[in-house]
Amino acid sequence: MLLEFGARNFFSFKEGFTFSLELNGNCPNSISKGRKTANIMGIKGANASGKTNVLRALSFIKYLCTDSYNSAPKSEIPFDNFFGNNDPTDLFCRFTINGKNYLYEVSLNKNEITSEELSFDETEHFIFKRQLDKLVSVDKEYEELNQIRIRNNVSIIHLAKQGEFDSLEPFFAFFDNILTNVTDSGLSNYHLDKSLICENYKKNYPERFANVKNILKRADTGVVDVKIARSLSLKGETQYYPVFYHNFNGKDYAVPFWHESSGTRKLFYDLALYYDVLDHGGTLLLDEFDINLHPNLLPMLIDLFDDSEKNLNNAQMIFSTHDTAIMDRLGKYRTYLVNKENNESFGYRLDEIPGDILRNDRPVSSPYRNGKVGGVPKV
Repeated sequence: MLLEFGARNFFSFKEGFTFSLELNGNCPNSISKGRKTANIMGIKGANASGKTNVLRALSFIKYLCTDSYNSAPKSEIPFDNFFGNNDPTDLFCRFTINGKNYLYEVSLNKNEITSEELSFDETEHFIFKRQLDKLVSVDKEYEELNQIRIRNNVSIIHLAKQGEFDSLEPFFAFFDNILTNVTDSGLSNYHLDKSLICENYKKNYPERFANVKNILKRADTGVVDVKIARSLSLKGETQYYPVFYHNFNGKDYAVPFWHESSGTRKLFYDLALYYDVLDHGGTLLLDEFDINLHPNLLPMLIDLFDDSEKNLNNAQMIFSTHDTAIMDRLGKYRTYLVNKENNESFGYRLDEIPGDILRNDRPVSSPYRNGKVGGVPKV
């Protein structure tokens, strides 16, 4: 599971931020449900405050560990620091695999990774430690890593994957199980392959598709059924696509995907990510989680992760939203606010605010709307 992550000198965050999913003893059981780590976290803030950049940090760590080898040698690393200054950018991620806590840290600039470390979190014992293009420390159980030929713009974790060194496979798998709609350029709507989604539903995941259909029918009062159809493309390739059925006067009518509402189309794509993460126990990062969706639908979607009977593999979801009412469902322990002053972003979880402005037995939306806790636009 993901425990926390953070970054410094990364996009609009100059001094840095830490985003923690760990719950302390003050968190009521009605929120934690006995968990020590949250399965749901929401990010709130004014427009252009830096909410997307929080998600971008973890998405970028995923890129380094699972995709950086695919970049051209000596090409620029795809990120921005705070207004192009000359200081290094630092990122970190704490997580657990099979009950053991690990810490991944990396420092870099646009041209190269200057340091990279993976360690056991509790003992600070290094699995590997890299400085520029050299491994300066490698645990004896991971000695095969010494055979790696280091590239300046590629993570050791992804180099090990490409070199078929199995010792770092669990760490690659952890980061590979982070799914997101955020890229280095921000929100991406949408890079998912609709035909592949539908083919998987039809051939491999009929139960998952049944759940998706149920949610789509609950979300859109006009939809009575969804079926997967197929046809041949001009190249003779089989293409799969969804067909939505609407009932009028007792008769069902087929409606093509592109005639459905933007909210229904977005939900169709998002649910593919939801159930992939739920089935594998990964982490889902969604920017603008609520866009094109009615506010009444949001608790139902959050419940997929918050309800342990539906979330059997301890999957996690982190999302940004402009919906204020959902803050009362999340509470102060699972809401992260982002503010911006003088073009610099900073963030904090609501339970970090001292005093009794926010109490466990009161909604958090009211003091938020009144500007008492930050994160609202100055209009």
